[in-house]
Amino acid sequence: MCHIHLISIFPVKRIRSLVIGICTFVCGTCLFADRSPETLVNQLSSSSFQKRAAAEAELLKYGAGSLSAVAEAAHSKDVEVRLRAQRLLALLHQMAIVENKDLILNKPWTLPPEFAPGWELFHQFAGDGLASRQLYLEMLQEEPKLMLSLGVSVANINSEYERRCADLRTFVFQRSGQRAEPATVATLLFVSIHPDCQPSSTASTVISHLLNDPVFNQSLTKSAALQSLLSAWIMFDESTTAQTRLAYAAGHNLVAGIVPAHEILNAPFERSKTLTQNAILFLAKFGSHPEVDRLEELLENEEVLYPSYNQAQTDKHGIQVRDVALLGLLFLTEQDIQEYKFSVTKPDRRYLYAPNHGGFTNDNLRKAALERWQKWRSAHPKSTTPSGQDASEGPLCRLLKE
Repeated sequence: MCHIHLISIFPVKRIRSLVIGICTFVCGTCLFADRSPETLVNQLSSSSFQKRAAAEAELLKYGAGSLSAVAEAAHSKDVEVRLRAQRLLALLHQMAIVENKDLILNKPWTLPPEFAPGWELFHQFAGDGLASRQLYLEMLQEEPKLMLSLGVSVANINSEYERRCADLRTFVFQRSGQRAEPATVATLLFVSIHPDCQPSSTASTVISHLLNDPVFNQSLTKSAALQSLLSAWIMFDESTTAQTRLAYAAGHNLVAGIVPAHEILNAPFERSKTLTQNAILFLAKFGSHPEVDRLEELLENEEVLYPSYNQAQTDKHGIQVRDVALLGLLFLTEQDIQEYKFSVTKPDRRYLYAPNHGGFTNDNLRKAALERWQKWRSAHPKSTTPSGQDASEGPLCRLLKE
């Protein structure tokens, strides 16, 4: 772990007793006849240090009962009130996490938002099964300040996210012996795609480095909930390039990579030759009916991806976009590529076929292959989805269902 939380050292009752004991020692007996949370919050701006400290101690005694009043005070225009309330609110929230651990693990949907921050969005991404709830609890325990920022304000979310990434960046780029826990990486992924979070390019770089951590990747292979969260990041993160997100999807066999693959193909002037082929073949590997239609649009694209260096080839046009698109279509529709007279193809674990493979030895073979496809397509106008997939569902629907 790269940091230590107070709640991980002392039981929650111990924390409350410790803080209250200190304040009682400083302040003596309670100074207020009216001990309501609203009245106590007003005393946070008292000119008397003794009253300010006593008010904090009393608010802490209330526990969850003072959360509403303290949360409102955390936005006060009075700097003294705001700072004390924010400090107290963080402690109350962390204590609430510990006190509500069983409910968070078993019935988080029954808790108010301040006790289960971000749960509504989280379960849309990762589901609400036991494994997902366990991951959510670990995220709250490992990164309480960052998770709890989701219930405060947009400014707070962004500042807390950037602060945490800056902390992690210190040891990530210094290659120290420390590493972020998988729950920390999961929290960063989740918060980065929260609608109110706008990650900087520096913060996005930190996430990219953390995703390469071997401990995180080992955890990823064992956790469907973590895979779902990474899939959501691949689909919805706007601060990381489509190329990077597609690479992570391909490396972990995640269908979510269909989204950045489409982004790449829709930006022809921003993509490299290899990236174009990778995007096409990823759509072929994980796609369904909509991807057949998209790849068919590319059958007229004669852009050269790899020039021909083989002297035995009479075709001087090399491997073209339409060649790769046809190769992908044949995989999608479960046809034999040998019948289409493709030249040598080399299998690739992530993208079906390796770069610079899959063209034709001459243009006549290419023309014949395209004509063969058109004949097959005419004979199978509605049979373009491989068995086991529902053509009525797009890739995102299938992903969310899984």
